[in-house]
Amino acid sequence: MSSILTCGTSSIMTPIAPLLPPLPRLKIVDVGAMWTGPGDDRYARLHKTLPCEIIGFEPLEAEYRKLVAFNQPNHSYFPFFVGDGSRQDILRVQQ
Repeated sequence: MSSILTCGTSSIMTPIAPLLPPLPRLKIVDVGAMWTGPGDDRYARLHKTLPCEIIGFEPLEAEYRKLVAFNQPNHSYFPFFVGDGSRQDILRVQQ
């Protein structure tokens, strides 16, 4: 995040993050954390900006093993399905 300081007719872009107090570690829960291909770390930009931890749930064993094999720092994965077992509509969020 940046702020713009204006001095007369010139503008200077300066980052605001160093001026703020340290932020608490953001925890992201990724349900259905399946690996989606090389170079596709959906949280990479966020990791560069904020201290964060990814907690992923992936019930498909082969996909879970792929995620664990990457051994990424601040990523934890669990081979569990998240739900109560009842039949429900599925919410899919995609960009």
